[in-house]
Amino acid sequence: MDNDITLGIIGGSGLYDIPSLTNKTEFSIETPFGSPSSKILTGTINNQKVA
Repeated sequence: MDNDITLGIIGGSGLYDIPSLTNKTEFSIETPFGSPSSKILTGTINNQKVA
């Protein structure tokens, strides 16, 4: 994961498409508790890297 990401957005159902999100990348992770229910989505909003 990119260490320059300084903002995290926690979403639920309905937060599948953010129109201003560019440079989208999705990836899967594994935690000690298992896999999350969704992939991690990173990108850029107004020149701010977000996940």
